[in-house]
Amino acid sequence: MTPFDHRGPFIGRRDELEHLERALDQLRNANARVVGLPGGAGSGKTRLMDEVAERAAEKAVRVIWSQQPEQPGAPPYFPWMLVLRAIFAQPDADAVLAHLGEARADLGHILPELGESKPLHSAANTGMSAAGRLQLHDSVTRALLHSANQQPLLLLLDNLHLADHSSLDLLTYFCSQIGTHPILVVCAFRDDTLAPNSPLRGTLLELSRRNAYSELAMTGLSENQTAQLLYAFLGAIPPTTLVSSIWHRSDGNPLFIIEIGTLLARSATMDHMPATATRFRVPASLRAVISSRLDTLPKRTTDLLRTAAVVGRDFDLSCLAALEKTRIDRVLGLLEVAEEARIVLPRGPEGYRFTHALFREVLYEQHSTLSRVMLHQRVVDYIEQLARRYGLDVDMHLAQLAHHTFESAQTGPEGKAVRYCRLAGKNAVARLAYVEAVSFFESALQAAALDPSQKPQIRFHLLLELGEAQYLACQLRAATESLLKAALQAYTQQQWPDLAEALFRFQLICQQSGRSHIAAVPLHLAVLAKTDGDESLRARLLCSLARAYRLIGDHEHALEAFRGSLELARSQNDPGLLLACMQKGAWIVNRSPDGARQGLDISRETMSLALECGAESTYIDAFVDMLFQLCDLGEIDEVETQLESLAALVNQKRQVHFLNLIAGLETAIAILRGRWLQALREMSKCWRDVPTQPVDGLEGRCALQMFSVQRTLGLLQDHASELETLFSDPDCAHLWLPGQVLLLCEMGQCGSARQALGELGDLNRIPRDDLFPAALVFLAEACARLQDTERCAVLYDMLSAWRERNVTVAGALMLGSGAGYLALLAAALQRNQLARQLFEEALEFNESMRAGPLLAHTQVDYAAFLLEQGADSDQLLAQSLIEEAYTASEKFALKTLARRIHGLVTTDGGQQLSRREREVLGLIAAGYSNDRIADSLFITHSTVATHVRNILRKTGSTNRTEAVAFGRRTGELQGGGEVVQRQH
Repeated sequence: MTPFDHRGPFIGRRDELEHLERALDQLRNANARVVGLPGGAGSGKTRLMDEVAERAAEKAVRVIWSQQPEQPGAPPYFPWMLVLRAIFAQPDADAVLAHLGEARADLGHILPELGESKPLHSAANTGMSAAGRLQLHDSVTRALLHSANQQPLLLLLDNLHLADHSSLDLLTYFCSQIGTHPILVVCAFRDDTLAPNSPLRGTLLELSRRNAYSELAMTGLSENQTAQLLYAFLGAIPPTTLVSSIWHRSDGNPLFIIEIGTLLARSATMDHMPATATRFRVPASLRAVISSRLDTLPKRTTDLLRTAAVVGRDFDLSCLAALEKTRIDRVLGLLEVAEEARIVLPRGPEGYRFTHALFREVLYEQHSTLSRVMLHQRVVDYIEQLARRYGLDVDMHLAQLAHHTFESAQTGPEGKAVRYCRLAGKNAVARLAYVEAVSFFESALQAAALDPSQKPQIRFHLLLELGEAQYLACQLRAATESLLKAALQAYTQQQWPDLAEALFRFQLICQQSGRSHIAAVPLHLAVLAKTDGDESLRARLLCSLARAYRLIGDHEHALEAFRGSLELARSQNDPGLLLACMQKGAWIVNRSPDGARQGLDISRETMSLALECGAESTYIDAFVDMLFQLCDLGEIDEVETQLESLAALVNQKRQVHFLNLIAGLETAIAILRGRWLQALREMSKCWRDVPTQPVDGLEGRCALQMFSVQRTLGLLQDHASELETLFSDPDCAHLWLPGQVLLLCEMGQCGSARQALGELGDLNRIPRDDLFPAALVFLAEACARLQDTERCAVLYDMLSAWRERNVTVAGALMLGSGAGYLALLAAALQRNQLARQLFEEALEFNESMRAGPLLAHTQVDYAAFLLEQGADSDQLLAQSLIEEAYTASEKFALKTLARRIHGLVTTDGGQQLSRREREVLGLIAAGYSNDRIADSLFITHSTVATHVRNILRKTGSTNRTEAVAFGRRTGELQGGGEVVQRQH
């Protein structure tokens, strides 16, 4: 363990860590390595070393830390003093000292407690000749080499940029001697503060000439990694705008992100999370480091940079000269000093850029509020004058104008900030930069609140535009909140057409997020009462009302409103209106018995209308709906064929929501068909993306898919103890009860399952959300197993609509033929003839989908039902079903199903052996080999091998002797050899 405090989880740096782990693995072959970690303050150098130290300890590598202190005054060789002190605190210290012999006294120059030599108090006054220094370096090296030969050594040297010249000379010598010893040296240093004459530069140059040296530059984290780091602190997905803001402000600096994550975790909830990072200051520790760098510059250069910081991270000479009211050559001369100090770098013919966003941040904070506001306004004036002078289109500078007018909104001309921010938002949407568009529209709203000249109508339209941008950026919850605010404002102003428009957009996005609002239906009904005569408006309102009813589970009223909407829309001969009313219609009708067919027709008509109207996003939305309906109808081959076309379209639009739907659907198909590696690969990617994707329900989808895979593969029992602990926790009441009930049944805890069923209460009150079909299926399996006939009867009626359909959780999971689950319920209710018919339907349906694992489960369910009936005429069919299912269980690694099959074939006393298998067993009892059995029965050797495997499986035996004993015990064999005699 490291003695230093490194806060925050380990995120990113995967390539760097893999490089260092490979170097650790090379220690087994006595291949030494030296790795440099250059990076700025707070870039995660020490955190990476900490992680490597943990990995090394797991590999039984000795870990030695050394850190040069930040404050001046440390004696020469201080890093090596810490190293030696750690070495001689090890259990084998005496052996190291014995190996050194008289050279032990040399080490007293660095570590006084080892000898009588006088310690070195200054780098300059060592009183030591070159030969003496070489002898000292060699003695230290010998001590470390001997220690490494006893146990591989990881040497971690932190803050090497602060080390004295003598320590660096010793490092150079040490690294020249370690080539064939199991030693890994990792050196961390700040490369952004190295002066041209820094002694470390010479050391690095010397080390770089050796093949064993490599460097891993510690650049900033990516935007995705920033989101993952924030997620680790918050325990929930942070808003995309917040992630983007923090990332741009920090350049991915881990320390800055950790400080903000810690502050957010203490002070904010997910419902009140800031949209940007503007209110967070640079952490004091980083500010001190940056200020010390800036303090080395001349005052006039610092003043100029302070002005440049208002312009932005990127700035050009002309703008800066105009703001400073001076000549460009004078500006250039002042910037040369900053360039030498690596504060700024040239960017293009007349442009410059701060080398790190935090330099700009600290300089910007040094302005007073008035100074900042006035400078922002002067930047706006400069850009507008430039555009007028040269006839330029201001659209080229909309983002800059929006930023600077917003920052100067308190003193700038009325309406300018709102206008530019709104234009920038629309421009960002056109460029598919949806997250940036959200930020611009939010700024426009804030500017409108500061501007008394802005009318309520402007705020209404800004809220609509913000909601649309948030939807496109996949911020569904935020989008519904913005549109609801727009609706409430229109209601307050009694602007009924505006209210209708806001409600229409609100409900469309509510459908995507699966969220309902208690006021939605009453608001729709109130507006409908105010819009007599406007048929187009009423058509849109009825469509929106249908979505509101559907979200609260009122399917009858939803269908009635939807049909009324389509009737009105068709009467207006307006393709655009009809398209708006048909969008998501498949989702509205889906719960009716023939809803999948109706939904498919609606989706295809919507796609045709969208092409006619040029509505590409609506076309994609309807395309997805069409695939969902095809899944419900079991036409999976068609779905796979169409997915490639859909993916190409979605990638062009860069809409995260649709990309995730496609990924979920591909995973669901992989699970359905038993392609476990593909499914696990997709789910693993999904889990990694959870912190970075602001998609409602993504985590739940991953969990549902993972549960399905683990259950199918028989892996749930591996987590039985953890699940028992979870269910015994009183705080687990938030867990999905239908899933709990089935899990408890799977674990054999039938009493607890019945208790959970009791907590579920009236089954008719199960929420009619997107999980409703899965809830019915899980409960059907559980109640049939528990022989809860009362609930089985209720569930049969509720599940009947899925008899001819594939039970699905849209875009997440396919559970197979609804007839199969109805068959389980019918069998539990003793409706045996109906159960037979349903099992046959389920077999045909699952086979048509090529759903191998589900088909095998249906075969076993049917076989168990037939065996329970006990009719002789059913035995052959049951045996055939079991054999096919067993083959599938081996193909798809279905451990739980294989155990169940074993239980079926042994429960009946071994009577399930076929005639041919009994003949083979008789020959085995007579001592025949597989070759002789094949010759005797005139069958192939592979057929004999198959029969032998089946016999072992059905008799629950591990070898031939046990199988013969079982056959004699159960009457399958009568004298064994008699069978052979008959064969001859």
